[in-house]
Amino acid sequence: MDAPAKLMTNDEVAVLLGIKLSTLWSWVRQGIFPAPDIQRKKFSRYSPDTFATGVARLRQGAVKAAEPPPMLPSTNKRLDAALAHSTPPPAKGDRQRQRYTAEQRAHAVKQYHALVDTGKMTAATLARQLGVKQGSLTAWAIKSR
Repeated sequence: MDAPAKLMTNDEVAVLLGIKLSTLWSWVRQGIFPAPDIQRKKFSRYSPDTFATGVARLRQGAVKAAEPPPMLPSTNKRLDAALAHSTPPPAKGDRQRQRYTAEQRAHAVKQYHALVDTGKMTAATLARQLGVKQGSLTAWAIKSR
């Protein structure tokens, strides 16, 4: 690549290098490619010498294989627990419907009428205790009336 004779914009440098503008700025931050000679808030330009220096650095192999940054230790225990699972959660359409036996339904409805209808317990609390979905429990109770 021959160095152009005029000052170049960031976009022109990125096009000449065959990279995206975000990659150019990433290389500048990492020290792989030199920063522009003129750099203002909304205006920056590369001189031919700076461009040639950057190209020489790239030819020497300044760009290494992109390695992901090291993971910082997380302070989120719930996220850590979720990421530690070896089996991925089921896909959206792959969930199996929970099936309940007739005995489970009869027992749940009996408890519902004894506790929820009398006001001693809420349907949500009873559902948690029985291990049944609240919507299912309520639907069974309504159907049994």
